[in-house]
Amino acid sequence: MTDETATRQQVLVTLRENTGLDIQCDADNIVIKQSVGQARITSTFHAKFVGHVTEGINFGLLITNPPTILIAPEIPEPVRTALRRQKIGYLDGLGNAYLDAPPIFLMVAMQPTVNAEKPRTEKTPAKIHGAVRAFNETGLRLLFALLNEPGLEKLPYRDLAQKTGLALGTVHNAIAALKELKYLRTRGKTKVLLDKRDLLEKCVNNFPDQLRPRLLRKKCRPPLQAAPDWWKTADLTGLDACWGGEPGAELLTRYLQAERLTLYVFGDPNDPALPNAAMQRLHLIPDEKGTVEIMWAFWPKPEKEPDMPCAPPLVVYADLLATRDGRNREVAQKIYDDHLLQIIE
Repeated sequence: MTDETATRQQVLVTLRENTGLDIQCDADNIVIKQSVGQARITSTFHAKFVGHVTEGINFGLLITNPPTILIAPEIPEPVRTALRRQKIGYLDGLGNAYLDAPPIFLMVAMQPTVNAEKPRTEKTPAKIHGAVRAFNETGLRLLFALLNEPGLEKLPYRDLAQKTGLALGTVHNAIAALKELKYLRTRGKTKVLLDKRDLLEKCVNNFPDQLRPRLLRKKCRPPLQAAPDWWKTADLTGLDACWGGEPGAELLTRYLQAERLTLYVFGDPNDPALPNAAMQRLHLIPDEKGTVEIMWAFWPKPEKEPDMPCAPPLVVYADLLATRDGRNREVAQKIYDDHLLQIIE
């Protein structure tokens, strides 16, 4: 078996495990099959194999529709960033993946920045496992809390578990993964979060696949007679709820007119009645095709009800980017500049 064939097989096995997609590969193409509603859609993409990737390499790839997909044993983060900017898809043997070709969107970041000039070492498998623990559902819940509240990482594990609602063992494992990936440094009893800008990017990149789908509790619609901006006068007092996504962005920036509404509700995520109080108060009607989604608020609940019923800017930012809507991306950038830079620098 050639190195190229082995790498292709490794890429396919890893990607199937991470995404559950039906993916096949031949000498020249990647074929992805998926179900959209009742339809079965097959998408074919040209594939280009590269045996070794370094920064500054010229792949000779053009922006095509559908996009070309680069396959390599390992693609370092600076190269992956450049490829994403050019809308060029990539897959590598470590599980990193990107493809933006509606209705398919893949974004999997399995490891931190590495130096592609250095040979692979025996520590690489540990880094992969660390990335899985750091950026899976529970790892992301902890990371969002740490980024939302600077200095939170300094708390003892037990206090951090109580604050975030995560199991003590989960917190311990996630913190260990962050140390392993060099995102957390310990000096004596003091812990310091490092490279927050890169950490925020990885959180947001993994949010649509690893965490957000698990937060949805109910899809609804407002009454037919409701005004388009009915939500602006909705009284959330006492509901333990706040607006995320587009309405959250409109509250934060005034640069967006919300069309699809995201309402986050605090409470027991395993309680099937979690969305009921909000639905009754806002007169929402269950509808799988509705424009209102009620989500579980996964970050630590504020000690007192905020003056503005808006989710943390990081959550709103992640929601907007998860829509892959150009209009929302522009507003997300404003939230990043106005609200997030100050907590990551």
